[in-house]
Amino acid sequence: MNQLDGGNLMIKNYLHRNIKIMMVLLISVAVNDKASYSTLIAHGFVMDVLAILEKSSKSRD
Repeated sequence: MNQLDGGNLMIKNYLHRNIKIMMVLLISVAVNDKASYSTLIAHGFVMDVLAILEKSSKSRD
């Protein structure tokens, strides 16, 4: 493994509609002809049409 090789796991707290995850993937495929990670674990906020970037709640009014 050379100095520029990354790991094979990407953990992302997803905000901003997963744009950063997709940009990392697209740039890596364009430059290296392969994904920079083989496994993606995402957690964090749940987004929907009504509440962009608000934490999901069971008791929404």
